[in-house]
Amino acid sequence: MPGSTSVVYLAPKVKSGVVVLQNSMPVIDTADFIGQLVLEAVLHVEEPNDYVELSKKLYDKGVNHLENFQKELG
Repeated sequence: MPGSTSVVYLAPKVKSGVVVLQNSMPVIDTADFIGQLVLEAVLHVEEPNDYVELSKKLYDKGVNHLENFQKELG
């Protein structure tokens, strides 16, 4: 739905879940990144992803996608 994003991650082996709701139209998939970051902390991942670096790499791609999406909406 335009204007919001969400993500749900379930980890049944550790009886945990992560739900992230975001009320905005982000340039990158911030809800997904936050969900993965929290899940990595819950699971004590030894080598977590670098979401800051990944965000920088995806930013330009996301800006172009957002501009195209806005054109389609009129």
